[in-house]
Amino acid sequence: AREAADEAQRAEDPLPLRRAKITLEAAKKKAERARAPFEEATKIATAAREASDEAASQATAARENADKEAAQATAAREAADEAQRQATAAREASDAAAEEARQAREAADAAAEEARQKEEAAVASANEAKRQEAQAVAAAEEALAKEEAAVTALEEAKAKEEAAKVAEAPFKAAQDELEAALADLKKQEDEYNGKIEDCKKRSEEGGVVTRNKAKNELAQLLAEDPLPLRRAKITLEAAKKKAERARAPFEEATKIATAAREASDEAASQATAARENADKEAAQAT
Repeated sequence: AREAADEAQRAEDPLPLRRAKITLEAAKKKAERARAPFEEATKIATAAREASDEAASQATAARENADKEAAQATAAREAADEAQRQATAAREASDAAAEEARQAREAADAAAEEARQKEEAAVASANEAKRQEAQAVAAAEEALAKEEAAVTALEEAKAKEEAAKVAEAPFKAAQDELEAALADLKKQEDEYNGKIEDCKKRSEEGGVVTRNKAKNELAQLLAEDPLPLRRAKITLEAAKKKAERARAPFEEATKIATAAREASDEAASQATAARENADKEAAQAT
């Protein structure tokens, strides 16, 4: 039976098996080629690690030596720092003493300068007080002179006003007399017209006797000649106008003189007030 199987196997086609073998061999070579760089890299990395281990050992030794030297350097630096600190403290103490001395000198200079400024200010204040006093005295003297001039002007204005009133007086008296005469004449005229109106009214009211009596009185009044009264009125009015024209320049002069006197009076009052104020300021400045 085995022989039969072998015979049957020999009778099969060997091509697939060969192909498989060729394929496997090709894959093996390909895998070897693919592995080669990694294998080499592993060797290199192993060599590098071993070199690194050696370098690390050397570095550790070097670090330990450096630490020892650093400790020595630190001790030396700390000693130097302490020496420097002491030197710095000594310098700072010296600087503080120098600064204190400088501040004391500056304070003394400032006090001296302040005293000098106060002295100058006191002298200036005294000079200013003297100047203000002199100015106040001069102002008081000027105010007094102005007051005296204003009083003189006021007296002159009063004299001129009085002279103008005296010059106007006759014309004023004549005008006043004419105005009184005209007023009296108008009163007579008003009384005459009033009587006429009264008679007219009574002649239209009351009994027959009363009306007739009023008519007779009215006739008598109307029979009176009004011409003298009218002439007197015309004459007095003409005389009044003439007197007004004659008085006009004197009246105007009196008004001007009165206005001037009032202005002088006001100026004198202001001058007196100014003089009193100047006297007060002069007394305060002294």
